[in-house]
Amino acid sequence: MTDAVGEAVEAGGALVEPTDDGPPHRPGLSPSRANDFMQCPLLFRFRVVDRLPEPPSPAAVRGTLVHAVLERLFDEPAGARTLEAARALL
Repeated sequence: MTDAVGEAVEAGGALVEPTDDGPPHRPGLSPSRANDFMQCPLLFRFRVVDRLPEPPSPAAVRGTLVHAVLERLFDEPAGARTLEAARALL
């Protein structure tokens, strides 16, 4: 058993404390995470065991920007919601 697998087993529930409500909750291994492990055990470790943050994709950054601009635009009175006002918020 590799270190990544051993740590994943520990992170996946072997060290989870039982609760008064019944048996301890043991998170399952999703198909995506199993695929990560099959492709690259180190990738699996970074995502599941170490839970390292991943940088957002360009599409996610663009979506966040558009959402923020629209949110601020709709905080304005209806008459002030113009294309020019939206551009000024960029």
